[in-house]
Amino acid sequence: MITTSIERLKVVSNLALATFQKISENCPDLKKHAYLVFSNPLGQCSLPGEMFQLLKEFPEALEPQELVTQVGKLIVIKKKNESEGVSSVEISNEIRICIEKLQFRSDVFVELRWNPGNLDYQLISEVIQSPLISKELTRNPMAPVLFAVKDV
Repeated sequence: MITTSIERLKVVSNLALATFQKISENCPDLKKHAYLVFSNPLGQCSLPGEMFQLLKEFPEALEPQELVTQVGKLIVIKKKNESEGVSSVEISNEIRICIEKLQFRSDVFVELRWNPGNLDYQLISEVIQSPLISKELTRNPMAPVLFAVKDV
C-alpha cells in the first residue's frame, strides 16, 4: 500500500518509465522523438526522481498549496542555516513531515511530449495505437497520456 507522496512518486515514475520502455520496444525511434513529463494545466516538468526536484520544478503538481508554500519557506531557512553553520536537524524533520502530507493534484498526469522540430507523424500514429496508451485520457493526439497519477 502506498502511504506517502514520496512512495507514490517513485511508483508512478517507475511505472511510467517501464511503460515507456515497453512502447519503445515496438517503436524503437520513440526515445529519439519523445520524453516523459508530469503535466497538468498549470505546467509540467520532466519525470523527477525525487520529491525535492518536483517541489523545485513543478510545485503546482502538489497540494495543499499552503503546505507546498510552507515547505518552500522551510527549505530556504534550512539553506540559510547551513550556510551559516547552524544545525538544521529540526527543520529537516519538519520538512520531511510536511512532504509526507503532500498529495498529488487530481489533474496531474504522466504524458509523452514530442520533441519540437523533430515530429515523426508515422511514429506518433503508431504510439497512439499502443494498448499501453490511455485512449480515455488522451485528449490531444500529440500528447498521449500514459497514466493518471491519482489512479496509482
